[in-house]
Formats: sequence, structure tokens, C-alpha cells
Amino acid sequence: MRTKNPLKGLLMFSFYSASKNLSASLVICFLLAAGTLISNSAGLSAALFGMFLFVTMLNIPMGVIMSMAAKEGKWERFQLTMPARRKDMICMQYLSVALTTICSTCMVVIVIGIATVTHDYMFNYGFIHALVESIYLFGLPLLMTGMCFPLATSKFGQGREHVILTISMLVSVGIMIAMPQLGFRLDLSMEMLSVLILAVSVTIFVVSYPITKTMYAKTDF
Repeated sequence: MRTKNPLKGLLMFSFYSASKNLSASLVICFLLAAGTLISNSAGLSAALFGMFLFVTMLNIPMGVIMSMAAKEGKWERFQLTMPARRKDMICMQYLSVALTTICSTCMVVIVIGIATVTHDYMFNYGFIHALVESIYLFGLPLLMTGMCFPLATSKFGQGREHVILTISMLVSVGIMIAMPQLGFRLDLSMEMLSVLILAVSVTIFVVSYPITKTMYAKTDF
């Protein structure tokens, strides 16, 4: 007999599996955030803040995603022994990334908020402006996941999950790095481009869910 809420158990197992990676990343995030807010050097604060963004919006979601990557099929076979349907497993994966992204975003918003008050030389144009310019980063794990999960679930991706995840990460980061040039070519302001990139990332993440669910339902183990 199936449990009434199999997602709860799957989510708990997902975060438990990623706990070691998450613990290390959270400690690093705290140290970088503290360094950003304590430092009196504009250059050092900016450098630490950049590293904080990278760890928070990339390392933490990566830790969760990598914990769900197949390890010789053991992850999938373990899940299939649980009282949950395959669509529940895919839903769990997407929910795990979405929840992690929300938590990471909250951490960044809090640090930006404090920095606009205590470090006006970093964000002298105000909290809202700083937030809008950074908002594209909130879509980074969603974009990475939206590309990775369907490819990793396909027949081509079986056994190549970590390679696909690495490529998805590099492509996502590359898009973010290319943003200034992209904005110049499209004649868009940084704020407009940030919102556009976030919208595209969320769309890819949402659209990839039914695709991944359909392919996973047909996968043999």
C-alpha cells in the first residue's frame, strides 16, 4: 500500500543524501557572507560577495543535484523499492532543486539587504536596483536543471549523468558571463536583461518537467 504523501519521504531522503555537501557549502557561504559584511575594503568586499554568489547559487544546488545523480543505477533501484510512483520521484527531484533555489535566493537577498545599509560603496544605488541586477542569478540552478534532467534521463544520458551535469553547469555559467555582451547586442538594460534571463530559466525548468517525467516512466532498470 502506498503512503499518503510519498513526496515527503523522498524529499527527506534527497536532502539527507546531500547533507554532507550542503553542510560544507553552507559553512563556506556563512564565512563569505560574514567577510563581505565585515570587510572595510571595497575591493575585498566585492570579491567576497562574488564568491558568495557563486557558492550560494551554484554550489548548494549542485550538491543536491549531484546527490540525485545515478551511481551505477543504485539510486533509481533504491527509489523503486519505495512505495512511490515514478512520477513522484521526478517531482521530488524538481521540488528539491526548487526548494534549494528558493533558500539560496533568500540568503542572497538578506546579504544584499544588509550590504546596502552597511556597505553603501558596494550598492550605493539602493536595495531594489541591486536586487534586480542580481536577479538573473536566481535562475542559474533552474536553467542548469532544466537542461540536465531531461538529457540525463534519456537513453543517451544513462551512465553519463555527471558529464551532462557538468556540461549543463558550464553552459549555464557561460550564459551568465556573456550577459553584458548579450545586453549590448540586444540593446537592453542590465535590469531588463536580468529579468529576461530569469524568465527564460524558469520557463526551461517548468517545460523540462513533463518531458523528464515522460522519459523516466519509460526507463528500464
